[in-house]
Amino acid sequence: NNLFARYAYWKADSNAYDAWGTHTQGQGHTGIYTHSAILGDTHAFNSSTILDLRLSYLRVFQHEFPDSQGVDLSQFGPGWAGLASQLVAPANYPAMSFSDSQGISGSNGVGSQLFWHQNVYGLSGNLTKIVGRHQLKFGGALRHVQWISDPENGVLTLNFDQSGTASSSGAGGSAVASALLGIVGAQGSQVAPGVIGGSRAYFTSYGFFVDDTFQATRKLTITAGLRWDQPSVFSEANNNDTVFLPNQASPLGSILNPVTGQTQQLIGNVALVGSSAWPSQREDKLHWKLFSPRLGLAYRLTDKTVLRAAYGISYPPSTLSQDGPNLSPVNLAPTTVTNGSATVDNPFPTGLNQPLRRNAQPSDFYGQAIFAMRVPGDPTPYVQQWNAAIERQIGKDASLTVAYAGSRGTHLLLQGWATVSNINLNQLPDQYFSLGPSSAPGSGGLLEQVPNPFFGVITTPGSPLSAPTVARGQLLLPFPQYRRVLFLDPHKGSSNYRSLQTSFMKRFGSKGILSLAYTWSRLMSNTDSTSAFLDEGFIFGGATQDNNHLEREYSVSSYDIPHNFSVGYGVDLPVGHNKHFLSDAHGILNGIVGGWRVNGITTIRSGVPISAYQFFPGSALSLLGGGQGYFGAQGLWMRTDLVSGCDLKVSGSRESRALNGWFNTACFQPVDTSTVVRFGNEPRNVSAVRMDHMNNWDFSIAKRNDITERVYLQFTAEFFNAFNHVRFGAPNTNITSGPSFGTVTSQANPPRAIQFGLRVGF
Repeated sequence: NNLFARYAYWKADSNAYDAWGTHTQGQGHTGIYTHSAILGDTHAFNSSTILDLRLSYLRVFQHEFPDSQGVDLSQFGPGWAGLASQLVAPANYPAMSFSDSQGISGSNGVGSQLFWHQNVYGLSGNLTKIVGRHQLKFGGALRHVQWISDPENGVLTLNFDQSGTASSSGAGGSAVASALLGIVGAQGSQVAPGVIGGSRAYFTSYGFFVDDTFQATRKLTITAGLRWDQPSVFSEANNNDTVFLPNQASPLGSILNPVTGQTQQLIGNVALVGSSAWPSQREDKLHWKLFSPRLGLAYRLTDKTVLRAAYGISYPPSTLSQDGPNLSPVNLAPTTVTNGSATVDNPFPTGLNQPLRRNAQPSDFYGQAIFAMRVPGDPTPYVQQWNAAIERQIGKDASLTVAYAGSRGTHLLLQGWATVSNINLNQLPDQYFSLGPSSAPGSGGLLEQVPNPFFGVITTPGSPLSAPTVARGQLLLPFPQYRRVLFLDPHKGSSNYRSLQTSFMKRFGSKGILSLAYTWSRLMSNTDSTSAFLDEGFIFGGATQDNNHLEREYSVSSYDIPHNFSVGYGVDLPVGHNKHFLSDAHGILNGIVGGWRVNGITTIRSGVPISAYQFFPGSALSLLGGGQGYFGAQGLWMRTDLVSGCDLKVSGSRESRALNGWFNTACFQPVDTSTVVRFGNEPRNVSAVRMDHMNNWDFSIAKRNDITERVYLQFTAEFFNAFNHVRFGAPNTNITSGPSFGTVTSQANPPRAIQFGLRVGF
């Protein structure tokens, strides 16, 4: 019997550098504190029966808050003092947005504010039993996850434009001058995503498996298995959560379609969990038929050649979003003041909206941009993986492997902008694009104001749907009683990976090893990762733009690396006593020249693909659902047009391309959103335009000196990016940025770093 226990604590902190003591550096303190504990027991009942049990606990506390957190708002006057009691977390400076200049407070205002806790309790075990030529393994795992979000304030922003200081004709003016006069612009004061009340979410998942490794013949080994999983879905402890029911008839009845003149039954409702509309406390139905077969074959063709093949299905977690029910519209309350009553002295004259929680009614969400809810009935994500390989021993100490490996992901989570995954269900259908973006009276355009059938019924303050007239396009949306309907964690993604993988390994007895590996691959997808915003080269163009046609988002993945070559080595230098050189060295001489070992890793690989984008706020397509939106905002960006047949490559050195244009910028043309309603034809990622490739060499040299039989001294010198190769960052792919479009102004890798270590062992 073997009983063990282990505890680990990991702490990672980061603080803003506030050189002037102004507390306007944007993001302040960030931290992740992790506790993990495990208790395990392995018991051998006999030589053919072994039981393994594990009990585990993981706690993660993650927090971020602005550099100015805790500021006394009353110092800015009575209008600000009144806000303090309406906030649910410590106050911070507002962000300031200027339409004609850069933000003057760090990071365009403030950093994010969040306080997240995660507790994961786990119990797992497996029993191994050897019966004849069969090695059977049975097991299972149980996991209970608690996801706790404390209340947060959201980001308070004051938006300034030229209108406050422009002439009577609207010409001239300065956003900064307007700010100095205390005049908030047309976009007003905003708190987005809003005051967040916090949530206490949880789920319990479990699964069981059986595997059999069968020695069918002397040459053939078969491994077969079956796993069943119940991944579960989030519940909120106090039922402060919602779902969206897209096919349910709306209590608002029907309206006339302003294009066809036909009666249109309104559908789509926000429903509280644990209510008559959605009785379950869970965000979705449970799936009970999630079986995962696996099969592996190994055949010894000769004494030096082995053939292998395998296939398997696995079910990833049903959610990878870091927000869960916390972003349900009953848990956050955005506030926007755009009617001209907001001033710097009194940015929110009517106060801040507060989360509705269980007091919410369906009518509370009419006229709003809803963020964000699950839609019940989504299929479960799954991944198929397969491979086939041939391994050949060469001589006594070398081997060569050539393999084909592939995978296909189905119903995967779609990529989001930040810690969430979502799409907008309320995007204008394609058949209405031809109406055009005009707002002129009598034009028949999408933005032309027409009588609002919801006037007097929808009374949401500040909503376009509470006015006497409304844009024609709004009434043509799938759910015209709402603005945006953001579907949280949609399982609409797909991926396809194919690769040729080769490797060679050579051992030099006890003196060293050499390994080489090369992979040629292709990864296609319409999604990447829910944390893609943290990856190199992340740009808006890599996320979803056309919510109605996700098949058009299918392109090379942001993680596609066609060529990947690596070399690893570790060699004892043949110098010193009993070595090839200076073999008769003794004493001080051998202490200096003998006992050295060199280790290294070299990686050379392709850069990842990127794409160009343009901003289109205020356009018809933006206002009518195009793009993902972020925290309930309307779409802000879209991809450009890629000129057919245009050669994207430019000549010159890497340095010249970085300064003058990494690619042929003429191949990308902006879509004139003032005259047409359509998305750009550019793929989600353009394979021919990639970030700089990687050419990295790391190595170390180490020497061990034995002081006595039981004590030794080891010196190590490590060189990271030893040859100081510069790897350029992603080029500027914002087509509206002027001359800087296509240029590179950053470095993606750190410069050479050298570190020395001295270790005493005894």
